[in-house]
Amino acid sequence: MFVIALTTDLSVGRVNKESLSQVTLLELFSRNIENIETIFDTQETPSEITNWPYVNVNEKHIVVDIRWRNLELKGSVHFEWLPSALSSFTVESNVLTGTLDMASLPPSLVFFNIAGNHFFGTIRLQDLPEKMTVFTISSNVFTGTLDLEHLPSKLVDLQLNSNRFEGSVSLSQLPQNLVGLYLSDNQLHGPVDFTRLPPNLEELSLWGNPLSGFADFSCLPSRLEWLDVSQTNLEGTLIERDSFLANDSKITIQSNRY
Repeated sequence: MFVIALTTDLSVGRVNKESLSQVTLLELFSRNIENIETIFDTQETPSEITNWPYVNVNEKHIVVDIRWRNLELKGSVHFEWLPSALSSFTVESNVLTGTLDMASLPPSLVFFNIAGNHFFGTIRLQDLPEKMTVFTISSNVFTGTLDLEHLPSKLVDLQLNSNRFEGSVSLSQLPQNLVGLYLSDNQLHGPVDFTRLPPNLEELSLWGNPLSGFADFSCLPSRLEWLDVSQTNLEGTLIERDSFLANDSKITIQSNRY
């Protein structure tokens, strides 16, 4: 493995991140991955950034894309050391663990996917990078409450399903460009306001949450193609559509045929 002559108290605050090479940044990011040889077929990391598997660079050899998907990686990673120009990042379907500090993510990040791991702790969605369009952390063990009222304006797809989020949830101030919102299989509770959903929303999944109270479905966006409120305690009347699901709930499905 690499040897780096910094202090044992290694932190972004003590080291000028921009002064480090792209290779060093990735080494710091991945230094606690237990089976790094899964990526490199060796314990030694390549000395040239262009030789790192599943890593794409621009014409200046600056890392812009990391795709370590489905490699059975174990251990933890350090998001604070991700290269500053990174725009796309995925470590989907591994066995990675650790916490996620949104404020430490690169400001240039547009696509972020860590679904299907063992990441945990609370998150601050209000600290997401402003350029973020796709943010996926489904199938982890994140906890705490969700602030959906201060999301990046460019966000298009938000996948938070299959975690352990709790508390009430507000859907009244979502980004206008949001197309997909997935909150299913959590512990969200209380009523939900469906009357102020963003106009471009096409898919909304809330199934498997103990949500309750009356739900007004009379003002759903015209572009909404798929809605799943199954396995909730919501009450109300939903116009029948093949892609509108309300199984095991108190919602009445009303036929749109006369």
